[in-house]
Amino acid sequence: MPDEVKEETEFNKDEFVAGIKAKYNGAADVALSVLGQEAKEYRARIRELKAQMPTKDSIVLSDADAKDFNNYKKLLADSNIDLKQVKERIERFPELETNVKELSRAESERDAAEAAGFKLSTFRKLMREFPDAEFEIKTQTDKDNSEAKVAFIRNDGKESSLDEFAKDNFADFLPALKQEPDQQQIKSGNSPDPRPAQPTKADIIQREIIAQRATGRYNL
Repeated sequence: MPDEVKEETEFNKDEFVAGIKAKYNGAADVALSVLGQEAKEYRARIRELKAQMPTKDSIVLSDADAKDFNNYKKLLADSNIDLKQVKERIERFPELETNVKELSRAESERDAAEAAGFKLSTFRKLMREFPDAEFEIKTQTDKDNSEAKVAFIRNDGKESSLDEFAKDNFADFLPALKQEPDQQQIKSGNSPDPRPAQPTKADIIQREIIAQRATGRYNL
């Protein structure tokens, strides 16, 4: 059975003095000497405990956490890792993640538009209304055993060919959406268009990521 906890009572001076006299047979000088020594020891212990108390901004760790912390410190010291640089890269993760998603989306749109024969710039503008749509290129065989790449789109849990999706959602824009063969050539001949094409947002993002990788700023 555990020891019973004694109920705290108010200090009674008379009872305290009587107890001291009984303990030391009425020898006041002996009692004072012993009490003085005990008080000195208590004050020393209090100072020791105060010195061990954490400061206002300190973080108290358990033994296990302190061990892990020291191991991490040693690992960082041995690896010559710049914590400031690590912090900066971690803070940039959301931005990089967004860039990667936009780049992946742009590449998917490019492949889908190419397979469907759509003009990429027009197709991208129309697809802004469907930011969660996903694309897939499938190889299909016709009755003559000829293989062809067909673009499919999955939107709101439904999958259909991109041609069908365009007819259902972009019917008024189909003439502008369809890629015409002579749009990539100069009507006066077959030479490439000498005017430089304007980079798309996806091209800009891709260039930035390539530059970041080259300077070591992209990956940890």
